[in-house]
Amino acid sequence: MAKSLPQMLLQRLKTETAERHDRVERALDLMRPDMTRADWVRLVARFYGFYEPWEAAVARTVGGDGDLAVMVADRRKVGWLERDLADLDLGEASRAALPRCDHLPALGTIEQVLGGMYVFEGATLGGQFISRHVEATLGLTGGRGYSFFCSYGVATGRMWQAFRATLSAYAPRLDADSIVASACETFDRFHNWMVDGRGDPLTCP
Repeated sequence: MAKSLPQMLLQRLKTETAERHDRVERALDLMRPDMTRADWVRLVARFYGFYEPWEAAVARTVGGDGDLAVMVADRRKVGWLERDLADLDLGEASRAALPRCDHLPALGTIEQVLGGMYVFEGATLGGQFISRHVEATLGLTGGRGYSFFCSYGVATGRMWQAFRATLSAYAPRLDADSIVASACETFDRFHNWMVDGRGDPLTCP
C-alpha cells in the first residue's frame, strides 16, 4: 500500500535527519558516567542560550492566534530551563548575562517552524533517559536542575504523537522539502552552538 503524503514526510524527516541527530548526541554525550555538576550547569546554560531566542523567533512567526499558536505556546520550554538554572544557583543576573545564539536557523515560515519543532519535540523522548541518568550521576532529585529534560513527564509520548498529528495535518498544505530542510538546518545550527561553532568541547561562561 502506498504511503500517504504525511507518512512520507514523517519518514523523510526521520531518515534525512538521522545522521545529524547522531552527531548531536555524540557531541553532547549527555549520558557519560563522569558528568560533573559544573559540566551540567554549562550544558543547561548552553541549552538556554539556544532555546530562548529560538522560541522567541517561533512565537513571532506563528503570531498569537489560531491552533498552531496554541500548540506552540503549550510547548514552550524556556521556563523549565530558567527554573533549572535557578535551582543550579544561577541567579537572574547571571542568567541574563549568558550568551544567546545569534546564528539561529531560519524561522520565517510555518514550514521552518514545524521543521524546527520536529527536532526539539523529538528530543523530549530522549530526555526521559537523561533525567534518570543525572539523578543517578549527580544526585539531583525532584526535577530540580533538570526539569527541562523531564519535559512533559508521563505525557511525553502523548505530546509527541500529538505533534506528529499536527505536522501530518499541515503536510498537504505546505512544502515538504522546506520542512525537511528546516529540520536539518536546526540540527546543524544547534550542534554548532553547543560545540561553540568550531567542534571544540562545550564551553560557556
